[in-house]
Amino acid sequence: MRLLFVIGHLGDYHVPRYEALLRLAASRGDELFLTEVYGRSGVYTFPQTRRAAFFARSPAQLVTLENDLTDTGGRRLRIACRLARVVRNFQPDVVVTLGYNTSYSLLLCILRHTSRRFSLIYMSDSKADDGRRSPFKEWLKRILVRRFDGALVAGQRHRAYAQTLGIPLERSRVGFDVIDVAQFSRLAEEARASDPEIRRLYGLPRRYVLCVSRFIARKNVDVAVDAFA
Repeated sequence: MRLLFVIGHLGDYHVPRYEALLRLAASRGDELFLTEVYGRSGVYTFPQTRRAAFFARSPAQLVTLENDLTDTGGRRLRIACRLARVVRNFQPDVVVTLGYNTSYSLLLCILRHTSRRFSLIYMSDSKADDGRRSPFKEWLKRILVRRFDGALVAGQRHRAYAQTLGIPLERSRVGFDVIDVAQFSRLAEEARASDPEIRRLYGLPRRYVLCVSRFIARKNVDVAVDAFA
């Protein structure tokens, strides 16, 4: 099977997930090709060392469509032409894309229904209770989403939401937004084995709460701070 994976920008936290997909594809004898639309992130301005190491190894089966452009967008016509060329040259059996309403996902949906040569799967972590939903917007989403062949989502509530948008349960799977549990377990064991040194190195008190999150309102970081206080 030939699998095309399309993402806006492959950040540090995407790399281990994609590497796991590479290993799985190799074990099954599948051919995997990565298409990154934007070479820079418009959100994460810090150095992305894991991404840099991944690209330094220069895997053969990947391409970045616009190296000097951020994922905030731009050059849509040129990107559309280049992405269409990738699809035409690679001739995938399955295309997996991030989201259903990004510019590149919309183009892939058009290509899917004009060529009918591949199955199209979108990845999403949206669920019904993320915020207030507009009936009109949800109607528009249903028109779009039901044109995809399947969905890879973050949990059961996300599957249920995808179902309301037109993806039957038998065509959705949980597996998006996963983490490398083995790696975190190993690092935690190493930290516990050197507890005094680690606490001294990072100035950690005896008891503390760790919150890893973006500092935006909907992440409710203030609730975590209030709970600790």
